[in-house]
Amino acid sequence: MTLTLSAWAGDQEVAKFPFAKGETALRCKRYADAEGYLRRALEEYAPYPEASYAHGVALEKLDRSQEATAAYRACIAAVGAAEKPNPKWKTTGNRAARALKKLRREFAALDKLSEKHTKDLLSFAQKNA
Repeated sequence: MTLTLSAWAGDQEVAKFPFAKGETALRCKRYADAEGYLRRALEEYAPYPEASYAHGVALEKLDRSQEATAAYRACIAAVGAAEKPNPKWKTTGNRAARALKKLRREFAALDKLSEKHTKDLLSFAQKNA
């Protein structure tokens, strides 16, 4: 009897291999590679808080803040939904919450800057009309 990888879909044990590769790529600052490995880990086992958090970090490093926000939220949700959470998961969930808070501050700062530029452009247009 031969078992294929797909026979184990949804298995955290199977997800550990691409997760480990993704963490290594992340440490080596190969963010695009890390994102791909971590995405594969999450395809195998979606409620994997450590993989969701690391995926968020990789996405953030790739300037994909919207997707990073979703990854951090998935991490927090996975920690909250776990019946018997791994003790490290709480720490990972807290790190994701801090990263999410930082991104929200950055989004708010960008919104303010955008509003200021819009006002400045409207003022300029009115003066030169």
